[in-house]
Amino acid sequence: MYLVAGTQADQPKNNEIQIMKLSQLHKTRKTRDQVDNEDSDSDSDDENVDEDPLLEHRSLPTNGGTNRIRVHQSSSGIVAASWSEIGKVHIWNLQPAYTSLSQPGAGGDTTADKPIYSVKTHRDEGYGLAFSSDGSLLSGDNRGKIFLTQPTSSHYTTSPLGFSSHSSHSVEDIQWSPSEKSVFASVSSSGELHINDIRTPDRSKAVLNIKASEVDVNVLSWNTAISYLAVTGDDNGATKVWDLRQIQKVEKGKDATVAEFSWHKGAVTSVHWCPTESSVFASSGADEQVCLWDLSTEADDEEQPSASGDMKDIPQQLLFIHQVISILEYDS
Repeated sequence: MYLVAGTQADQPKNNEIQIMKLSQLHKTRKTRDQVDNEDSDSDSDDENVDEDPLLEHRSLPTNGGTNRIRVHQSSSGIVAASWSEIGKVHIWNLQPAYTSLSQPGAGGDTTADKPIYSVKTHRDEGYGLAFSSDGSLLSGDNRGKIFLTQPTSSHYTTSPLGFSSHSSHSVEDIQWSPSEKSVFASVSSSGELHINDIRTPDRSKAVLNIKASEVDVNVLSWNTAISYLAVTGDDNGATKVWDLRQIQKVEKGKDATVAEFSWHKGAVTSVHWCPTESSVFASSGADEQVCLWDLSTEADDEEQPSASGDMKDIPQQLLFIHQVISILEYDS
């Protein structure tokens, strides 16, 4: 298992992009009580000597804390994009670091310590960041601008004309369409969900838009199996599932909301659809909960007794809650 992360150190110069390799991972085979009850002469300890997990890492120095980081893997290699608090988006070649971790003894490439490209068109820092399947990169900043950076045969190039449909509101998250290569969605502090197309000449207006919340919409995830479904999370702790086919009909009285869950007691900080189960998504919040939801679960009044007490307030679609500490974001 490999992970990529960016730090937020005490001083800008102390920050790093970290590439981590986790190996020798094993599921918990025994409970604490079972271990405590084992005889002292048991040979179980000897069996588990070589099963301690192992964490190895490589670091790339970067100036400024990382607001968000995304990874793109293709046949030509592995790259990452990081949103820096100093207002730049850096693109990193992670292939040398990955090779040194996956192939012990492989020589390192010192030139990989610096970004291979930096997006300098933004006038402020930001959080919106997304790679497309072909390696194109969208980055959105706190002033509402979204810029498109595309790979060329030897480098990258950034279009000077940004998407500005969010006006002066901070772009919080961006997602490419899983079915249409030129289409993307974005959410902002205005509470709006916008659908845009990079082929559209007029980048000042969204192709489609909907008022997704009365407060900041922080996160967005587009269902890769059912391409007309998306889920958003806002500052009030609400997660909403949208049928994007219905957005054009909203003004005619048709609600595009498929489901809404006001469960989190703090701002929703991350949402993500399950890659293998199209009806399942996860959400995390400032209330230190990670929740799993299944839209296919419905209450059967004939087979199940009516809920009482605290149980009556629990949505049928809520599968699982994991109480944690300070979960900000996760990505597959």
